[in-house]
Parts: sequence; structure tokens; C-alpha cells
Amino acid sequence: MEKVGAFTERTTSEGEWRQGEPASNVRATPMLAAYFNMLQRELVAVLADAGLTPDINDEAQLAAAINAIADRRAVSRVDGVAVITVEEA
Repeated sequence: MEKVGAFTERTTSEGEWRQGEPASNVRATPMLAAYFNMLQRELVAVLADAGLTPDINDEAQLAAAINAIADRRAVSRVDGVAVITVEEA
């Protein structure tokens, strides 16, 4: 995944979206298809990892995918919530 700054120079110094300022001739960050396609591929990859197929009528599928992935890694449950241990590097 990349910030929008990887796709255009018209960003903040941190590579993030910026507002345009017409009075100062500063143009806003453009909405580029390449950036949105990258985001879409990242999100679809999360669904695929969870074994889900994108569904235009389901606005909770990303949350379901994250929960399914967490459930796979869960080592225990506390009040019905998956608990995942994190190994320190």
C-alpha cells in the first residue's frame, strides 16, 4: 500500500492529500484512478484472505473479513472476542 504521494507530486510534504488554494495557485491533489485501483486491490486482498467474495450489497464485509482473519489466529477468547498473541521482534 502506498500514500497518494507515490502517484503524484501534488501532495503535502508528508505525501498526503492537500486542499487546493486557487488564490496562491496551489492545485489540489488529483483523484487518480491508479491510486483508487491500488486501494481497491488492497481491500479485495483482505476479503480473499478471509475466503470472502466482494458483494456490492454488503457494507460490512471488510469488518467480517478482518474478524475472520483474527479468528483464525486467535489463541483464546475473552467474552467472545478473539485474543491474538503478538510476537515481539
